[in-house]
Amino acid sequence: MIRSVDLLYSIAGFCVSLLVGMTGVGGGSLMTPLLVLLFGIHPATAVGTDLLYAAATKSAGTLVHGLNRNIDWRIVGRLAAGSVPMTALTLLALSGFGIYSGAEFDHRGAQRRPGRDGCGADLP
Repeated sequence: MIRSVDLLYSIAGFCVSLLVGMTGVGGGSLMTPLLVLLFGIHPATAVGTDLLYAAATKSAGTLVHGLNRNIDWRIVGRLAAGSVPMTALTLLALSGFGIYSGAEFDHRGAQRRPGRDGCGADLP
C-alpha cells in the first residue's frame, strides 16, 4: 500500500526533475526548499540529503561521460587547481573564526541535545 506522503515525495521529485530538465537549474536549489517548506525536514538534513543524492548522480554522470570521452581532463585539472586549495583555505579560515557545524541531528532532522557524556546520549 502506497502512503500519501510517499506519493507526495515522488510527485515533488518528478516536478523538480521536469523543471531541471526544462531550465537547467540545479535540482538542489529547487528540492532543498521543498524538503524544508513542504515536508518540514530540518534544513541541515535537507541539505545533507540533497548533497548525497547529487554526489551519487554526479559520480554516475562522470563515469558515463568519461567512458564516452566527453570530458576534457585538462580543464578539470585547471578547475581543481583553483577550487581545491581555496576550499581548504576557506575551511581553515572558518575554523579560525570559530565557525563550524558542531550540531548533531537525529534521523528526523531534530537537533540532539548532548547528554552527560557530551555525545547525545546518557550513558550509565
